[in-house]
Amino acid sequence: MSNLKSSLTVGIFQSLSFCGLRQKILKNIAFQPPKIIQLKAQIKLLIRQNKLNANPEIRQKSKSYDDENINSLGLIDLAEELMQFSSGSTSPTREDPIYPTHDFYLIDENGKEIIIPKQENLELTGYFLKGRKGHRIASLYVKSTFPLSDMVILFSHGNASDLGYMIDTLIDLCTNLRINVFAYEYSGYGLSQGKCTDLNIINNIQVAYDFLVTQLKFDPTKIIVYGYSIGSGPSVMLVSDNEFPVGGLVVHSGLSSGLRVVNNKLKSTPFYDIFPNVDRIQNVTCPVFIMHGLEDEIIDFTQAKLLANNCQRLYEHWEVENIGHSGIDTNAEHRKKYFYKLRDFIKLIQQENQTIKELKQRNTASPKNSKSYNHYYDNKLRDFHLICKKIEDSDTLQKKG
Repeated sequence: MSNLKSSLTVGIFQSLSFCGLRQKILKNIAFQPPKIIQLKAQIKLLIRQNKLNANPEIRQKSKSYDDENINSLGLIDLAEELMQFSSGSTSPTREDPIYPTHDFYLIDENGKEIIIPKQENLELTGYFLKGRKGHRIASLYVKSTFPLSDMVILFSHGNASDLGYMIDTLIDLCTNLRINVFAYEYSGYGLSQGKCTDLNIINNIQVAYDFLVTQLKFDPTKIIVYGYSIGSGPSVMLVSDNEFPVGGLVVHSGLSSGLRVVNNKLKSTPFYDIFPNVDRIQNVTCPVFIMHGLEDEIIDFTQAKLLANNCQRLYEHWEVENIGHSGIDTNAEHRKKYFYKLRDFIKLIQQENQTIKELKQRNTASPKNSKSYNHYYDNKLRDFHLICKKIEDSDTLQKKG
């Protein structure tokens, strides 16, 4: 009966997508932007524009929360608050980074500001990047100051999360791995503007990648893309695109495709599926580290097996016992091994940067074989790249004029 129900769900989604309702369906069932839990006092997040980079000091508040019981408690949408941000700067291009820095504060449930405790050997800096239609993408850069690192993790978060919820995880990664970490919020999540769509999220990570290369000056092959849960979608999409070479890819509790979360018996990827990682990962030529809890009840561990089987350069497929969808990095039994394994993975990428002359070319996505697959993204992303190029060209002409 459950197989029949999941098959019907996939069929209905395909039919409604064909009728032009794909994005509306995904917005309501696939993406869960952060909400305020009214019945529980929560830590909140405030971002203030740095005085050195702006004339008036602008303050905006947003809420960060623990996503437990998200479906059972009363919620308030943040859309009204997000729209208060203005879009004062021009669209970014790879040759013209223009993003000022921002300071981060915590505020309690009474609105009182709390400065984030100073962290030893690291610095936190906030940025608002610019995505589609001028919408702002909130992001946080955690810089390792001792020892200094020339490598960075590009982190894509899970569902129902935001920068405030991620701060401890990002600091933990930076502190234990002694590497820089950069995270961003998806459109419609937390402080980021725009609608929650898969195409917008794919654009978000591309903008974040460009920012790392152009403004923060990281070599592409020293960027490690890390996708957790639904964050595996934009991560695999980025690394499988030949315009975005990287050093390595980490898939943590990732999905093989959106509809396979509903029906893991699918033999081929439906045309309208969301994040077809199982197909796209075949194009990835950099080292890939996959980890997944064997007790995961949200995204079954068999999804990781599908991804591992399709990798060109699988570094390791770590199946973690007694762990569900989250907790590998916090569980007392596995935490130490988690960081050991990540350190070894980073060492491999560092070694490749030192010993392989044409590493950027080798790590540029390339099809595993000549067999092609047809998917909704193919034309949509191609059209989207053309639109972005027209916008960039228009901005360039305006500046020259």
